[in-house]
Amino acid sequence: MSLDLHYEQLSDSRWTELLPLLQQSQVVRLVDCGITEGRCKDMSSALRDNTALTELSLCSNELGDAGTHLVLQGLQPTCRIQKLSLQNCCLSEAGCGALSSVLRSLPSLRELDLSYNQLGDAGLRLLCEGLLDLCRVLRAKESLKELSVAGNAVGDEGARLLCESLLGPGCRLESLWVKSCSLTAACCPHVSAMLAQNRTLQELQLSNNKLGDAGVEQLCQGLRQPGAAMRALWLGDCEVTDEGCSSLASLLLANRSLRELDLSNNCMSELGVLKLAESAQQPSCSLEKLVLFDIYWTEETEDHLRALEEKKPSLKIIS
Repeated sequence: MSLDLHYEQLSDSRWTELLPLLQQSQVVRLVDCGITEGRCKDMSSALRDNTALTELSLCSNELGDAGTHLVLQGLQPTCRIQKLSLQNCCLSEAGCGALSSVLRSLPSLRELDLSYNQLGDAGLRLLCEGLLDLCRVLRAKESLKELSVAGNAVGDEGARLLCESLLGPGCRLESLWVKSCSLTAACCPHVSAMLAQNRTLQELQLSNNKLGDAGVEQLCQGLRQPGAAMRALWLGDCEVTDEGCSSLASLLLANRSLRELDLSNNCMSELGVLKLAESAQQPSCSLEKLVLFDIYWTEETEDHLRALEEKKPSLKIIS
């Protein structure tokens, strides 16, 4: 049973109707529903009675530290929650102590999303005693499959530390989100070396970082290596031009695992798009989804891309 509401501002009467559902739903998603600290005590009581809960998402609600603390009090050690999403919930360093306790007391938790909260280095230190300890967690915790540090100033040095950890024998991470993390081309040799050797990472979200063509070429070098496992690569808004498209077009012919490539909001011309299309249409190319939002081309190119989709039904070009 699921309770899944998005962008609905809940009246008092509607909230009262939902409380019994909070007590019994296996999946609870209340995204951008105007929930504030005042309703978190009710939610905490309802969740305390829910033994079936496996996923809770409260993204884009102004819970604040106090409200989040109340919600977390409702998650008993006996609950089976595996995924907790608190993205953009107005959390700060002050709320990280309670979150740290939750990480210790909920052995079933597999995914925690705290993106777009102002936790700061001190808050992160409370969660895992700083980035170096986050890296130690990556190396040691085989059950951790997904990690998002999106929207944090990880920087190139932080990316290097993460990449070293992803090569540890105990790391089984499958999805890494480092979107909007102040990365540049300088981190890409480390990412490339990791990609060349890592056999578990399947999704890498690098959008909104200034990687440029030089950085993209470095990534391609790693992904060209035999045995690369990457299935989805997101490079939206990474300052990629036609030169970077040439590197990626070559990669598409060499890599057998990549299924999705997102290059939205980059700087390539029609020439770069056509280079990608030429590789994507080849029978040896495994790509299934090419995402090109906010890239502009002529009607002639549009006709060419649609004809390519008809010729190769397994490929979708989304724009």
